[in-house]
Amino acid sequence: MNPKLLYQLFIFIFLLISCSQRNTKEKLNSAVKDSVAKVSAMKVFIPVPTLEDSCICDSSAVKNFVQQNSFNSAHEYDSKSFGKKKFYELDSQTNRILWFRDIENPTKTKFTELWDAYWDKNYFVNPLDFLNFYKNKKGVQLAFIFGPNGDLWAYHIFVIKKIECCYLITRSYYRHNRFTYKAFSVFDKNKLKDLYSIINRINLTSLETKKAYGYTGYFVDNISRNEFLIDFEKEVIQSKDSAKLHERTPKQEILGLYDFVDKSFHWIKTYGD
Repeated sequence: MNPKLLYQLFIFIFLLISCSQRNTKEKLNSAVKDSVAKVSAMKVFIPVPTLEDSCICDSSAVKNFVQQNSFNSAHEYDSKSFGKKKFYELDSQTNRILWFRDIENPTKTKFTELWDAYWDKNYFVNPLDFLNFYKNKKGVQLAFIFGPNGDLWAYHIFVIKKIECCYLITRSYYRHNRFTYKAFSVFDKNKLKDLYSIINRINLTSLETKKAYGYTGYFVDNISRNEFLIDFEKEVIQSKDSAKLHERTPKQEILGLYDFVDKSFHWIKTYGD
């Protein structure tokens, strides 16, 4: 073989091998970067909000204000001329809007008792629709929903709004497509900070990288402009008893959240047994 041709062939093979090794290394580096990005995207950190210190909450005045009939009213539907019988003649989109209005209302509306599972146009809870509705919604600081649980597919629903120097949290229990409980509480900025601190002790997951099945907490935080979830089914401690039966109990951080939501707010019940 011609020596010159042999030399050129050698150079070509050398360049081909070098290029292949470089491409392999670049692909490996890219894969590592993608993997790191995905892991970091899965975990969410929500900063404790910086709130105005000079603003003093007058909880008594706000409690009186939010319990007035004029609060959060929809005149077209709250007027006496719009009877309850017309509720089931509304289209599904209007029914949806009134449902969200109801979970924001601290007290019952004239429609609260009319939702059920037997009318096609009645709103059925959808956690992702809940997040879409409250994302960047003016006046709403934080909204979250826990569910569904084993009590006929029920949800615990919470919406926090800022009213003057106070915060209003409404709580609804929606069971088998019916409101069975409504309550509210008025609190100050310190309790809101405490809630954020408790949430941040838990493994928070980005909605973009995780799908949850079973009992889940979905959150939309308009203060930090974040959406995330807590997979309650995975935030558990598994143990075996003497009969070698598996027991799943929520982690201490989850119990802390449940306890804070249930006991730290001075709930005023306005609907339900």
